[in-house]
Amino acid sequence: MNARSVEREGRSLAATNPTVLLVDDDDLTVRSLSDLVLDKGLGVLSCSGARDMLERLERHEPEIVILNSQLPDGAGLEVQQYLRSRDRDMPIIFVSQDHDVQTCVQAMKAGAIDFLLKPLDRRALSSAMEAALAKAGSRNGRAEVRRKVLKCADTLTKREREVFELVTAGLMNKQIAFELGISEIMVKIHRGKVMRKMEARSLADLVRASKVLSSLADS
Repeated sequence: MNARSVEREGRSLAATNPTVLLVDDDDLTVRSLSDLVLDKGLGVLSCSGARDMLERLERHEPEIVILNSQLPDGAGLEVQQYLRSRDRDMPIIFVSQDHDVQTCVQAMKAGAIDFLLKPLDRRALSSAMEAALAKAGSRNGRAEVRRKVLKCADTLTKREREVFELVTAGLMNKQIAFELGISEIMVKIHRGKVMRKMEARSLADLVRASKVLSSLADS
Protein backbone atom coordinates (compact mmCIF):
# COMPACT_ATOMS: atom_id res chain seq x y z
CA MET A 1 0.00 0.00 0.00
CA ASN A 2 1.53 3.32 -1.06
CA ALA A 3 1.12 6.74 0.54
CA ARG A 4 -1.69 7.71 -1.86
CA SER A 5 -3.80 4.63 -1.13
CA VAL A 6 -3.21 5.06 2.60
CA GLU A 7 -4.45 8.62 2.37
CA ARG A 8 -7.55 7.57 0.42
CA GLU A 9 -8.38 5.14 3.23
CA GLY A 10 -7.65 7.84 5.78
CA ARG A 11 -9.90 10.36 4.06
CA SER A 12 -12.98 8.17 4.60
CA LEU A 13 -12.23 8.11 8.32
CA ALA A 14 -11.47 11.84 8.30
CA ALA A 15 -15.07 12.57 7.36
CA THR A 16 -16.20 11.65 10.88
CA ASN A 17 -13.07 11.06 12.98
CA PRO A 18 -10.28 13.34 14.21
CA THR A 19 -7.72 13.86 11.46
CA VAL A 20 -3.92 13.72 11.56
CA LEU A 21 -1.92 15.63 8.95
CA LEU A 22 1.41 13.94 8.17
CA VAL A 23 4.08 16.23 6.74
CA ASP A 24 7.14 14.31 5.59
CA ASP A 25 8.93 13.82 2.27
CA ASP A 26 9.89 10.22 3.07
CA ASP A 27 7.31 7.70 1.82
CA LEU A 28 8.44 5.00 4.23
CA THR A 29 7.89 7.32 7.19
CA VAL A 30 4.48 8.37 5.88
CA ARG A 31 3.39 4.74 5.47
CA SER A 32 4.63 3.82 8.94
CA LEU A 33 2.92 6.81 10.52
CA SER A 34 -0.26 6.20 8.55
CA ASP A 35 -0.49 2.61 9.80
CA LEU A 36 -0.33 3.76 13.40
CA VAL A 37 -2.82 6.57 12.87
CA LEU A 38 -5.29 4.31 11.06
CA ASP A 39 -4.93 1.67 13.80
CA LYS A 40 -6.18 4.31 16.23
CA GLY A 41 -9.25 4.90 14.07
CA LEU A 42 -8.14 8.38 13.03
CA GLY A 43 -8.28 10.00 9.62
CA VAL A 44 -5.09 10.66 7.65
CA LEU A 45 -3.97 13.39 5.30
CA SER A 46 -0.40 13.61 4.05
CA CYS A 47 1.87 15.98 2.17
CA SER A 48 5.57 16.18 1.43
CA GLY A 49 6.48 19.81 2.06
CA ALA A 50 5.71 23.08 3.81
CA ARG A 51 3.99 24.71 0.84
CA ASP A 52 1.77 21.69 0.24
CA MET A 53 0.94 21.64 3.95
CA LEU A 54 -0.17 25.27 3.98
CA GLU A 55 -2.37 24.63 0.95
CA ARG A 56 -3.95 21.66 2.74
CA LEU A 57 -4.65 23.81 5.77
CA GLU A 58 -6.66 26.18 3.59
CA ARG A 59 -9.16 23.35 3.09
CA HIS A 60 -8.80 21.20 6.20
CA GLU A 61 -8.55 21.64 9.97
CA PRO A 62 -6.66 18.61 11.31
CA GLU A 63 -6.65 17.89 15.03
CA ILE A 64 -2.94 16.93 15.00
CA VAL A 65 0.06 17.66 12.78
CA ILE A 66 3.04 15.28 12.67
CA LEU A 67 5.79 17.40 11.14
CA ASN A 68 9.29 16.60 9.89
CA SER A 69 11.68 19.16 11.34
CA GLN A 70 13.49 19.46 7.99
CA LEU A 71 11.43 19.64 4.81
CA PRO A 72 12.63 20.12 1.23
CA ASP A 73 11.11 23.61 1.07
CA GLY A 74 11.44 24.86 4.64
CA ALA A 75 12.21 24.16 8.27
CA GLY A 76 9.60 22.69 10.58
CA LEU A 77 10.22 25.44 13.13
CA GLU A 78 9.34 28.08 10.54
CA VAL A 79 6.10 26.27 9.79
CA GLN A 80 5.30 26.07 13.51
CA GLN A 81 5.96 29.79 13.96
CA TYR A 82 3.85 30.62 10.91
CA LEU A 83 0.90 28.62 12.22
CA ARG A 84 1.12 30.28 15.64
CA SER A 85 1.18 33.72 14.02
CA ARG A 86 -2.05 32.79 12.20
CA ASP A 87 -3.69 31.48 15.40
CA ARG A 88 -3.64 27.91 14.05
CA ASP A 89 -2.60 26.27 17.29
CA MET A 90 -3.27 22.61 16.48
CA PRO A 91 -0.96 20.25 18.40
CA ILE A 92 2.31 19.47 16.59
CA ILE A 93 4.50 16.39 17.01
CA PHE A 94 7.93 16.87 15.46
CA VAL A 95 9.90 14.00 13.95
CA SER A 96 13.54 14.29 12.94
CA GLN A 97 16.36 12.31 11.41
CA ASP A 98 18.95 14.22 13.44
CA HIS A 99 19.36 14.78 17.16
CA ASP A 100 19.37 18.58 16.90
CA VAL A 101 19.19 19.78 20.51
CA GLN A 102 18.65 23.43 19.62
CA THR A 103 15.78 22.69 17.25
CA CYS A 104 14.21 20.35 19.81
CA VAL A 105 14.39 22.97 22.57
CA GLN A 106 12.95 25.69 20.33
CA ALA A 107 10.12 23.45 19.15
CA MET A 108 9.16 22.40 22.68
CA LYS A 109 9.32 25.97 24.01
CA ALA A 110 7.00 27.00 21.19
CA GLY A 111 4.43 24.44 22.32
CA ALA A 112 5.21 21.21 20.45
CA ILE A 113 3.79 18.05 22.01
CA ASP A 114 6.99 16.05 21.48
CA PHE A 115 10.16 15.83 19.39
CA LEU A 116 10.81 12.25 18.26
CA LEU A 117 13.81 10.78 16.48
CA LYS A 118 13.71 8.42 13.50
CA PRO A 119 13.44 5.49 13.37
CA LEU A 120 10.28 6.19 15.30
CA ASP A 121 9.45 4.22 18.42
CA ARG A 122 5.77 3.27 18.08
CA ARG A 123 5.18 3.39 21.82
CA ALA A 124 6.64 6.89 22.13
CA LEU A 125 4.69 8.07 19.09
CA SER A 126 1.47 6.55 20.40
CA SER A 127 1.97 8.31 23.74
CA ALA A 128 2.63 11.61 21.98
CA MET A 129 -0.53 11.20 19.91
CA GLU A 130 -2.61 10.55 23.03
CA ALA A 131 -1.26 13.78 24.52
CA ALA A 132 -1.95 15.62 21.27
CA LEU A 133 -5.53 14.32 21.13
CA ALA A 134 -6.11 15.46 24.71
CA LYS A 135 -4.83 18.93 23.81
CA ALA A 136 -6.90 18.96 20.63
CA GLY A 137 -10.00 18.04 22.62
CA SER A 138 -9.40 20.92 24.99
CA ARG A 139 -8.77 23.25 22.04
CA ASN A 140 -11.94 22.10 20.29
CA GLY A 141 -13.88 22.53 23.52
CA ARG A 142 -12.71 26.14 23.78
CA ALA A 143 -13.64 26.70 20.13
CA GLU A 144 -17.13 25.33 20.78
CA VAL A 145 -17.55 27.68 23.76
CA ARG A 146 -16.51 30.62 21.58
CA ARG A 147 -18.99 29.64 18.86
CA LYS A 148 -21.80 29.29 21.39
CA VAL A 149 -21.08 32.65 23.04
CA LEU A 150 -20.91 34.39 19.65
CA LYS A 151 -24.18 32.80 18.56
CA CYS A 152 -25.91 33.93 21.76
CA ALA A 153 -24.42 37.44 21.59
CA ASP A 154 -25.68 37.86 18.03
CA THR A 155 -29.27 37.57 19.32
CA LEU A 156 -28.93 40.63 21.60
CA THR A 157 -30.51 43.90 20.56
CA LYS A 158 -28.45 47.10 20.67
CA ARG A 159 -29.94 48.05 24.05
CA GLU A 160 -29.46 44.54 25.46
CA ARG A 161 -25.84 44.60 24.35
CA GLU A 162 -25.36 47.92 26.17
CA VAL A 163 -26.88 46.47 29.34
CA PHE A 164 -24.75 43.34 28.98
CA GLU A 165 -21.55 45.39 28.73
CA LEU A 166 -22.42 47.56 31.72
CA VAL A 167 -23.53 44.63 33.88
CA THR A 168 -20.30 42.76 33.17
CA ALA A 169 -18.34 45.93 33.89
CA GLY A 170 -19.69 45.73 37.45
CA LEU A 171 -22.33 48.48 37.42
CA MET A 172 -25.45 48.23 39.59
CA ASN A 173 -28.92 48.46 38.04
CA LYS A 174 -29.32 52.02 39.32
CA GLN A 175 -26.01 53.04 37.75
CA ILE A 176 -26.92 51.39 34.45
CA ALA A 177 -30.26 53.20 34.42
CA PHE A 178 -28.48 56.54 34.90
CA GLU A 179 -25.85 55.69 32.27
CA LEU A 180 -28.45 54.77 29.63
CA GLY A 181 -31.11 57.29 30.59
CA ILE A 182 -33.78 54.67 31.24
CA SER A 183 -35.70 53.51 34.29
CA GLU A 184 -34.37 50.90 36.68
CA ILE A 185 -37.37 48.72 35.87
CA MET A 186 -36.38 48.74 32.19
CA VAL A 187 -32.84 47.80 33.17
CA LYS A 188 -34.19 44.78 35.05
CA ILE A 189 -36.30 43.77 32.04
CA HIS A 190 -33.36 44.06 29.64
CA ARG A 191 -31.10 42.27 32.09
CA GLY A 192 -33.52 39.36 32.29
CA LYS A 193 -33.60 39.11 28.50
CA VAL A 194 -29.80 39.21 28.38
CA MET A 195 -29.60 36.36 30.89
CA ARG A 196 -32.00 34.23 28.84
CA LYS A 197 -30.42 34.96 25.47
CA MET A 198 -26.88 34.39 26.75
CA GLU A 199 -28.04 31.17 28.46
CA ALA A 200 -26.54 32.47 31.70
CA ARG A 201 -27.63 31.24 35.12
CA SER A 202 -25.63 33.78 37.08
CA LEU A 203 -23.65 36.99 36.84
CA ALA A 204 -20.50 34.86 36.81
CA ASP A 205 -21.72 33.18 33.60
CA LEU A 206 -22.22 36.60 32.01
CA VAL A 207 -18.74 37.71 33.04
CA ARG A 208 -17.22 34.56 31.53
CA ALA A 209 -19.09 35.21 28.28
CA SER A 210 -17.84 38.80 28.31
CA LYS A 211 -14.25 37.57 28.65
CA VAL A 212 -14.71 35.25 25.68
CA LEU A 213 -16.04 38.10 23.54
CA SER A 214 -13.21 40.37 24.64
CA SER A 215 -10.60 37.76 23.72
CA LEU A 216 -12.16 37.38 20.28
CA ALA A 217 -12.15 41.15 19.76
CA ASP A 218 -8.46 41.29 20.69
CA SER A 219 -7.43 38.43 18.39
